[in-house]
Amino acid sequence: MWEKTSDMSDEDILKNTIRNGKTCSIDCNGDFLQIITRSGTYDHKYDPVYLNIEENCKIFGDTITIVLDRCNMHFLHNLENYLQYYSREACAQRYKDSIKYMMKKFRYKTKGKAFENMMSLSVSKNRNGEKKIEIIPWIHVKMDRWNCFGKNECRDIFLSSDVPAEILGAAVRFAFTLCEGQGADIVAKTLFPHGIPNSLDEYLASIDKNYEKYIIAKPKC
Repeated sequence: MWEKTSDMSDEDILKNTIRNGKTCSIDCNGDFLQIITRSGTYDHKYDPVYLNIEENCKIFGDTITIVLDRCNMHFLHNLENYLQYYSREACAQRYKDSIKYMMKKFRYKTKGKAFENMMSLSVSKNRNGEKKIEIIPWIHVKMDRWNCFGKNECRDIFLSSDVPAEILGAAVRFAFTLCEGQGADIVAKTLFPHGIPNSLDEYLASIDKNYEKYIIAKPKC
């Protein structure tokens, strides 16, 4: 049903999941933006929300907030429900279903075509009880596989939890330019057809001149 991957007890793993806060993943392959509720952990609980590449930053930010608010943290407080819903078999099936849905919606003939340029990042809110939003870009390794950057190459963006939707959407859009791997340049140029901003500051300043008060930490790269 559910396999442990460490010596942690089921209860400890569940508590750790709750501490991770509300989380969603956001993907872009140059054709669309896909936002998926992670329910405080790594699995798909709801159908993905899709946006056009050209969507404005405010609508993008509003949508991210809605998807994050779908995270059913109360559900996770029930150990039996958690172990049932997040069994290895159930997770694998829901993941397969989500890929099938995406391929049908956008008429991809192969999984490889859908994922060849897929950049991914995660957005977490109130992780470990801290009142902030964390945006984490990933490295596209192959197909539907991504890795994180090393600690000395941190590209994370931290915002205050009361950040306006337009700044949130803009920060996430810029974060895709920090991703690496196959398709990174294609996605960045698609999201910024008139030129990729030189920095997060430059881009956010063009959105809201008072953006700095919502920034907790910028990428180190």
